[in-house]
Amino acid sequence: MAMRAAQRVHGVVSKRYCQMSMSSILEHLSQGLKRELGIAFHTRVPGVRGLAVGGCEDNTAQFAHLSTEMLGNKLANEIQAAKNREEIREILSASRPSSKGFQEVLKILGAKKSVESCRGAFSVAASLRIPGIAHYNTFIGILVRHKNLKAALDQFECMQHADIKPDVVTYNTLISAVGKARDWETAMHGFQQMRKEGIEPNVITYNSLIGAFAEVGMWEKALIALDKMRSAALEPNIVTYSTLISALEKSGQWERALKIWEDMHKDGVHPNAAMFNTMITALGKNRQWEKALEIVRQMQTVGVQADVFTYTSLMSAYVKGDEWERAVKTFREMCEAGIQPDAFAYSTLVRAFAKGKQWELVDEICTEMKSSGIQLTNRTYNALISTFAKSEQWERAADAFRTMQAEGIKPDKITRDTLIDTFEKAGRVWDGAPYVMRELRRAGIQPARRYGHANTHV
Repeated sequence: MAMRAAQRVHGVVSKRYCQMSMSSILEHLSQGLKRELGIAFHTRVPGVRGLAVGGCEDNTAQFAHLSTEMLGNKLANEIQAAKNREEIREILSASRPSSKGFQEVLKILGAKKSVESCRGAFSVAASLRIPGIAHYNTFIGILVRHKNLKAALDQFECMQHADIKPDVVTYNTLISAVGKARDWETAMHGFQQMRKEGIEPNVITYNSLIGAFAEVGMWEKALIALDKMRSAALEPNIVTYSTLISALEKSGQWERALKIWEDMHKDGVHPNAAMFNTMITALGKNRQWEKALEIVRQMQTVGVQADVFTYTSLMSAYVKGDEWERAVKTFREMCEAGIQPDAFAYSTLVRAFAKGKQWELVDEICTEMKSSGIQLTNRTYNALISTFAKSEQWERAADAFRTMQAEGIKPDKITRDTLIDTFEKAGRVWDGAPYVMRELRRAGIQPARRYGHANTHV
């Protein structure tokens, strides 16, 4: 029957379809030949390969792909509708999909986020000895994408019991996954294990390992991994440099970040907007506003468009460097460039005016934010409270806290620490501390232990 179906597909396509456009062929297939072409493909009988006749060679690969996709969709829908694994077994036993066909089924189920159906299909397929290394890699990738790392690691064990050797794709997927889960030791073990098995790490492997170290702030190990990558004659790419610079920025290692930035340019790797912003932030946090400005100029030279984060990061660098007027000027330039300031940009502008003791302008900006429909967040109010407190504007800080409550914005631990810590640094326990602590407790935020000596009992 399958042979007759294949012959019919061959005959019909040869005589009627070779000179038709793909859209016309698809229309005809949808009216009846769709199922037959799927049968002809997955049973691997002669016929489909013979479609390339009469000037139809260019369409052969498209037909093959089409039939795989048709079969995959059909089986995926049937598997999704199955009530249990026994029904899935019947579906797979009856259809006996080819390797490509089953791969398509897994991809479709994964795209549909039907993880349980995918697991059921794979379990049954494994008992029928259908899966190979490509299928295991696809399935492990699906489990990882859906945050099921334990199941992915279990499948790694299963494939080894099935005498299917993992390859570089397998290890890359798992090293990346455990790294993002902050398990750098398992990532390192996987890296060492693949080398023992004679599998050479590639750029993706090293990037995943560097990412695992970066995730937990182990920038020293990340730099060692970079050296090993270069020793293996592998060239770092934009992912490598982006991960390293971000890790160094978070760890306050701006000088090392700047060195990596320079190395990146020497290697001919061109940074994107996100990398420029990260570098500007790293320098700004450490009061290196001149160097931050140089990075912005580099950005303009290579034609990378600055965004609101770029301008705000530069403003923040100016504020930390006691150059509040430059920060205000940068805010104006951002507006003139047609970039709409966000809450963080306005918060930074508030800090700039406060740094210059321009209190009336601080109040005006807060009013402007509200009139512009920009939602003031706890981050905005934390910046306000911190700015007022550092400038010994105690009542303004208290008013900002009360306004925050009146607007229904929930304070957080940063609010607590900002309110209490800054007042203690002023050399006294603030008279309003009992009120503050009572309100913070109502918000579900407990006082830090170091404030236990303060007169905060209510």
